Amino acid sequence: MTFGEAINAALRDLGLGETEISHDQYDRLFLQYANDAVLELSKDCRPVAHDEQVSVTAGEFSLSALAHPVYNLLRVRAGDRIYHTRAEGDVISLCADYTGQVRVTYEYYY
Repeated sequence: MTFGEAINAALRDLGLGETEISHDQYDRLFLQYANDAVLELSKDCRPVAHDEQVSVTAGEFSLSALAHPVYNLLRVRAGDRIYHTRAEGDVISLCADYTGQVRVTYEYYY
């Protein structure tokens, strides 16, 4: 079913007719509704990278060191300790002076 056919079926089901005027009147509204639905689905289907190892020097590491472009940083931990972070551009600062390996969990873009 094409987008135009979906609009026609919806207008018919709502009793608003299938004339070109009614189609033009509701086209933008249905398009916005469809775009909103795609955005909601993409939020629910966003992939997550779990426990990717990255090196930290003097409490900082770069997002570019990760395998995927980061959408949302979820957790940074070393062993059992979870670090609070602060971002400035591409650099993530741990709220501690730590050097070593950390495990990063984050949502990423395709």
